[in-house]
Amino acid sequence: MPAERLEIVGGDAFQQVPANCDTYLFVNVLHDWGDDDAVRLLSRAAADGPTDTRIVVVEGHRTRRPADDISARTDLLMLALAPGGRERTEQQFEELGRRAGLRLDKTVPLASTDYAHIFTR
Repeated sequence: MPAERLEIVGGDAFQQVPANCDTYLFVNVLHDWGDDDAVRLLSRAAADGPTDTRIVVVEGHRTRRPADDISARTDLLMLALAPGGRERTEQQFEELGRRAGLRLDKTVPLASTDYAHIFTR
């Protein structure tokens, strides 16, 4: 079995991501963008990865009523500073994935209070 390797790259993920990776990790990226752009980012990773690729999106999680002040402040900050950006609910992440041709397999709460949304094709 080949050794796993982690590759961190820079660039414009709207244009290209490294091809054939088994996992693509987006940390606090999608909340900067509106739905259409978030779908473009997920679609790019899905198109450039193999058929069994995973896309992991680590973000805060908006609930019906903010669990704490930081959730509400972050949502307002994204609204004010980012082009359509905002905090999203699990259902909204699921819809973004569906639009990108992905399935939300599970959402895992993290010790950081963020959530890992794990998508596959």
